[in-house]
Amino acid sequence: MSKRVADLLVETLQAAGVKTCYGIVGDTMNQIAQAIHRSEIEFVHMRHEEAGAFAAAAEASFTGRLAACAGSCGPGTLHFINGLYEANRNRAPVIVIATQIVRQDLGFESIQEIDYDDVFKGCSVYCEMILTPEHARRKTVAACQAALTKRGVAVLVVPADVANAPAHEEPPYAVHVSCPLVRPSDADLDKIAAILNESEAITIYAGAGCAGAHDEVVATAERLKSPMAHTSRGKDFLEYDNPYNVGMTGIIGGPAGYHAILDCDVLLQLGADFAWTQFYPDKATIIQIDADPTHIGRRHPVAIGAGSMRTAASWRGIWSVAGRIWRRPRRKPCQARVPRFPAPTSPRSSTSTRPRMLCLPRTTAHRRSGCFVTSTPAANVEPLRAYSTRRWRAGWHRRSGCKNANPADK
Repeated sequence: MSKRVADLLVETLQAAGVKTCYGIVGDTMNQIAQAIHRSEIEFVHMRHEEAGAFAAAAEASFTGRLAACAGSCGPGTLHFINGLYEANRNRAPVIVIATQIVRQDLGFESIQEIDYDDVFKGCSVYCEMILTPEHARRKTVAACQAALTKRGVAVLVVPADVANAPAHEEPPYAVHVSCPLVRPSDADLDKIAAILNESEAITIYAGAGCAGAHDEVVATAERLKSPMAHTSRGKDFLEYDNPYNVGMTGIIGGPAGYHAILDCDVLLQLGADFAWTQFYPDKATIIQIDADPTHIGRRHPVAIGAGSMRTAASWRGIWSVAGRIWRRPRRKPCQARVPRFPAPTSPRSSTSTRPRMLCLPRTTAHRRSGCFVTSTPAANVEPLRAYSTRRWRAGWHRRSGCKNANPADK
């Protein structure tokens, strides 16, 4: 049997690092499903496409590699939308194979015809349709590369007749992903150091943008002698082995993180895009460093904004600012508030069981060997506060993704 476009597409996905594809087989994606069955990619059949998108987002978030989901035309692909919004907001590299009706029926309001550009423009970094078999490989490579380099969702629209068409010879297009070293300029670092040297009450507020740079960020806190608050998404990357950690702020945070941020003179915001402005300090000088320049100053006015890529090497470049700091600011009293929550009362002394009591006994036992998955939204609050672990994830919809990303975890 001659190679079909569907086979070429799946081969390209596999070469780009895809190991799992989530979705529901049927109708316009049958040819692609058969190609996946013949490949080394595992197809995980879901009860609903929405859960498939969440699972792909979880796997991509856990591993950093490209995850895929595929759906049939019309409602099959539309059901991915909620999970794709989360994946794109969380910078998870996910590729969606959005199958489409045959090309000759497009533009006539045919049954299950959907304009995917309009649907996915708010939750994707790439959305293109394979118009002819001649550029199937090129478009697939472009989609994979966009998802991996822009860290978001790429939507590849594949009409059913294109998927079933014979594959054509194309130049050897391939996915290339580099990790450039990008850090603030020396002039910006000098300005940041000057502000830090003049302050005696500095707080670091770090987020998921610090992934892979735990040691560098903790070393900066050591140099500054400053407490470090973190976002909920930054918990996995910064809380462990961190004597300067004071937890989170915001609605689900604690008093130590809350006061560490509000009572500081200088807030050094690293890789965090915390959305709620009421939890930012009104009078402090804010220095923000982020991989996305559009994030700088959009939540609260900042004194200095600088850019950096999300790599450990880039954060080491930023950490060089610590070498410019000659003064050691004192710790604010909130540092002494850890642990952030009072010890739970015995269930015998109360007529009700506090949710925290169910969380705390499990924290130590599963610190290194467990993967925690909780329901949303309210059930996330206590585990977020109580669990000190590098294997915590929220959402029932992520169970399949967690399992495929970490098969050895329980």
